[in-house]
Amino acid sequence: LTNYFTDEKDAANAFKALKSRNAFDDGKGQSKVFAVLAMGDLAGRLDPNSKTRAAILKFIFEKCLESKKNNYVRAAAALALGVANDTSSIPAIANLLEDKAVDPWIVGAACVGLGLLRATEYADLIDRQVPRKTNWPADARGYGLMGLALMGDTTRMDVIVRVASGSKEKQIRRQMSLAIGVLGDRNHVNTLTRYFAGPWKSADTYLVSNAAFGLSWIQDQGAVTLLTTLATKSNEADV
Repeated sequence: LTNYFTDEKDAANAFKALKSRNAFDDGKGQSKVFAVLAMGDLAGRLDPNSKTRAAILKFIFEKCLESKKNNYVRAAAALALGVANDTSSIPAIANLLEDKAVDPWIVGAACVGLGLLRATEYADLIDRQVPRKTNWPADARGYGLMGLALMGDTTRMDVIVRVASGSKEKQIRRQMSLAIGVLGDRNHVNTLTRYFAGPWKSADTYLVSNAAFGLSWIQDQGAVTLLTTLATKSNEADV
């Protein structure tokens, strides 16, 4: 619905609804997460000088990112500030990467937030602090790879592929597949196409799906046959 609220008055009403008791304070973590993400999307559609945008960003920063009550909400806030293109929040988001008390999921989300903000000055920090933490959840580390890709720095591609290829965790390879697509890196098309070899019944369907997305983003015409084959195999697995 945030697509429809670009008018200042409508946006203010939408923001009021999103932070209402029903949407934000109902005690359900999932509801709060989506409310925060919607706020970020709404702020990103408003004029940079909009008072409502400023109010939304203030709320996300002070009530969500800085709050330590709910890890999922903090993670959503880091993403939301990236979606909103709030470059003023970059230092605060980056600080999460070096805070040892912060949950790995929040750090992973912070990486994606920094990626959305194209904060390339923190690429080395992400590379050093996140993907190589083998004691962290694989998904959180995978988000670190995605953050690097979203920054648009193609020189990081070899690092992303090397880290993911050396990992036994499927979540890391899934994020790598998306990262290759985000960067539009044709040099690693073969890295993605190998996931279509099958057998389909035992395939990691999320990995195959992510590889399909990656190939479509690269717009590699040679992948058309592979994607068509993938579609015909849907009766063999959840691919």
